[in-house]
Amino acid sequence: MRHTLEAYRLAIRMGADHIEPDLVSTSDGVLVARHENEISGTTDVSTRPEFAARKTTKTIDGVAVTGGFTEDFTLAELARRPPPGRRASPVPARLKVPAGCGHHLADAMELMP
Repeated sequence: MRHTLEAYRLAIRMGADHIEPDLVSTSDGVLVARHENEISGTTDVSTRPEFAARKTTKTIDGVAVTGGFTEDFTLAELARRPPPGRRASPVPARLKVPAGCGHHLADAMELMP
């Protein structure tokens, strides 16, 4: 549940002194609250033929990781990516990015009192 809007809401309700989201960037420079930039396990990018050419290997914390990465997709592309095995559905107007991709930093900031 970490790095979700639900987790941030719970932390605020419980009186957390601060919330420290991890941030990754999209190819168009938008910050998304997400722990890691590799998105193959939480979206359908690894099964979509139109994204096959974007599969790459990058070194993250000294480890080679192969997959799809937020920095290779625009925010608009991420907003259309459902979790693996699910059909794409419209992102609710109040959210800019679906949960599988992380959350637009603005979504998290709107929660702050």
